[in-house]
Amino acid sequence: MLLQLIASRRDFKYLILILGTGVVFLFAHMPVPCGHAAGVESLYSFISSQELKEMMDQNDDFNLVDIRSIQEYAAGHIPDAVSIPYRQLPYRYRELNPDIKTVVYCRTGQFCYLAVRLLSGFGFTDLYILTGGVAAWEYAIELENGIKII
Repeated sequence: MLLQLIASRRDFKYLILILGTGVVFLFAHMPVPCGHAAGVESLYSFISSQELKEMMDQNDDFNLVDIRSIQEYAAGHIPDAVSIPYRQLPYRYRELNPDIKTVVYCRTGQFCYLAVRLLSGFGFTDLYILTGGVAAWEYAIELENGIKII
C-alpha cells in the first residue's frame, strides 16, 4: 500500500492511495475551522433579519442561500432563498453569482461559518451570515408549495 501527497493547492490537499490490488483512491481534504477561528471572521460580516428584509424590500441583487437539508427547506424557508445544502455546496456553488453579495443561513447560524469559508475559497468576497439563522427570522416564510405564512 502506498499513500502519497500528490498535490497541494491553497487549503486543499490531494492524497492518492494505491492498494496492492491495483485499486486507486483519490482523497481531497480541506481543513475548515469552526466558529471564530483565526482568519475566518474577516471572510464575512453578520446581517440581521431586519437588514435582510430591507434588502429584499428594496429588490437588491444578492444571493440568499439556505444551507439546511432539503427537508428543512421544504418545511419552511425565507422567501427567494435557494436551497443548497452544505454538503452539496462544493458541487453547486456555481449556481450562485460570486460578484454580488451572498447571504448564507442555516437553522441557527452555527453551520454558516463552514459555508462562508468554503465560498470564500471559491472566490466569493462579499459574504454575510444571517444572525441567528432562520430561527431568528421574524417575517413570513415560504413553504415548498409556494404558500407564504407568518
